[in-house]
Amino acid sequence: MKTFLAWCATVVFAVTSYGQVPTVVTARDVKIDKISPSVTKSPQFNVSNTTDKRANYLAWLEVEVEFSIEHVEMVDELTFEYIVEINNKLCPGEVTHVNIPKGTITTR
Repeated sequence: MKTFLAWCATVVFAVTSYGQVPTVVTARDVKIDKISPSVTKSPQFNVSNTTDKRANYLAWLEVEVEFSIEHVEMVDELTFEYIVEINNKLCPGEVTHVNIPKGTITTR
């Protein structure tokens, strides 16, 4: 009887431990479908009852990436590292996404 209880405890422990193992996501599970860069200007605001102040409106680079997750139902955390070349200068960047479901996602 003690052997049977020990065996049951081992099976329960093995099943609960197996359920807590995180799923490993590889590059094969993530597919980058489309990368769309665009340049936008800084927003212009008008405020009444003040003096007019001139400002330098800057141009901003916006990179929109569409990617899809396959073979995995849910990804806890996924980090994309970008390196963009602007005027012969490399500009690195990093974006981390959390709780990503399976399917196609568009990010900026």
